[in-house]
Amino acid sequence: MMMKLFSHSKISTYQQCPRKFKLQYIDKITVPEGAQSIEALMGSCVHEALQQLYKNLEFTKLLAFDELKELFLNKWQINLNEQIIIPKKGLSTENFRDTGLTMLRQYYKRYSPFDQSKTIALEKKIQFPLQDYEIMGFIDRVGIRDDGVYEIHDYKTSSSFPTVKEVENDKQLSIYQIGIKSIFPNVQKVVLIWHFLKFDQEISITRSDEELEQIQNELISWIRKIEHDPYFSPIETPLCSWCLYTQQCPAKAHELDILSYTSSDLDTGVKIVDEYWLIYNQIQELMVKKSGLEAILTEIETKAVEFALKNEYLKIQGHHCALEIKEDWSTSFPKANEMGRNELEAWIMQKGLWDQVSILQLARINKLVKSESLGLDLQKELMEFSQLQQTKKVKLVKNNADFEENIETEPSKTDT
Repeated sequence: MMMKLFSHSKISTYQQCPRKFKLQYIDKITVPEGAQSIEALMGSCVHEALQQLYKNLEFTKLLAFDELKELFLNKWQINLNEQIIIPKKGLSTENFRDTGLTMLRQYYKRYSPFDQSKTIALEKKIQFPLQDYEIMGFIDRVGIRDDGVYEIHDYKTSSSFPTVKEVENDKQLSIYQIGIKSIFPNVQKVVLIWHFLKFDQEISITRSDEELEQIQNELISWIRKIEHDPYFSPIETPLCSWCLYTQQCPAKAHELDILSYTSSDLDTGVKIVDEYWLIYNQIQELMVKKSGLEAILTEIETKAVEFALKNEYLKIQGHHCALEIKEDWSTSFPKANEMGRNELEAWIMQKGLWDQVSILQLARINKLVKSESLGLDLQKELMEFSQLQQTKKVKLVKNNADFEENIETEPSKTDT
C-alpha cells in the first residue's frame, strides 16, 4: 500500500473497522449514489446551514432564523432519497429533520449575533507534512478573538454526549491545530471548541506543544500499523448498522445472502452453524457437570486424607479400588511483586544463573507491542524479530434478534 495522504477520518475509520478502511480507501468500492445514513444527511445539512450563516456575516448580513431554517430545509429536500439508511427502528426521516432544526434553533439562540470572535476561515482545508506522509483535514470554522487567541470550531450532531476521557482522546481538532500553525501567522494560543448541538453544549480545551508532539507520534504509529496490516480484519460493532459496505464485508456477507438462499442452500451454511452450536452447548453442559463432580471429588479427597491421618493409614481399600495417601514436598519461590522476589532475582544474576532460569514470555511482548508504549524506534527494532503468521479460529457468537427472525424460513413443499 503506497498511500501517503492521511486524515483523521481515514485513521478513525481504520480504528473503527480495518476492513471498512480497506474497502473505502484501498479498494475504493463505490456505493450507490446518494447512499448515506440519515444521521449523516442531518449532519451535512446542519453544517451547510451554519456555514452559510457565517458566510453572510462576512458581509455584515445576519440571517434571521427563518432564513437559516429555509436553507436547512432546502438542503434536506435536495439530498433526501431512497438510498438513505435509517438504522434506528421506529424513527422516520421527519424525526431527524426536526432534530436538525432543533439543533440550529438552539445554536442560533445561544450565539446570536455571533460576534464572539471574527471568522477567518470556513471549511478550511489544512495539509501539512508529517515525516514521510501528508496529513489533511477540513476545519468547520476558524475564528480569532480580539486578544489574538485562535479558535477551532467543530460542530457535532451525534446523539451521544462525550465523557471527559473521550474529549481528551479526541485527536481531530488537535490535528487541525498543528495544521493552522503552518497556515496562519503569529499563532500563539489556540482553543479547541466542540459544539454538541443536540445538547446545546460547548466544550473547549487547549493542547500544549508536548501534547501535540505526542499526538503526532501516535499518528505515525497508527499509519505504520495501517501500512503493515496484511489482513484488514473486520470488527463487528453496533456501528455496522450504519456501514455502506456490508455487501462486501466477509463478516456480513452470509447474513445478507441468506435472504436469497433456497432451502438446500440454507442448510450448507446455517445447518453447519446450528450443528456446531448444538455440540458446543453439549460440551458446556458437560463442563458444568464436570466442574461440579470435581468439587465433590475434592471434598472426598479431604475426607480420605483426614481418615488416613486419624488411623495412620497410607492406603484405604474400597470395593473397586484403593486410595493411596502419599506425602510429597514441593518448593515455592516468591512470585512477582511478592516479598523476597527482588533479592532472589539479584542472587540469580550474581551467580550467573539468569540464562538458565529466565523464560521469555512472548504473550507479554505481544501485549507490549499492542500497547504502543515502546516508542516508534524501539517498536520498529522489535518488530524485526517478528514474523506474520496466519491463523484460523472458530468462535461461537450469538445472533442478534433481527437476524434470527430472518432465518426462520417457511417449510418447503417437500417438508409438508
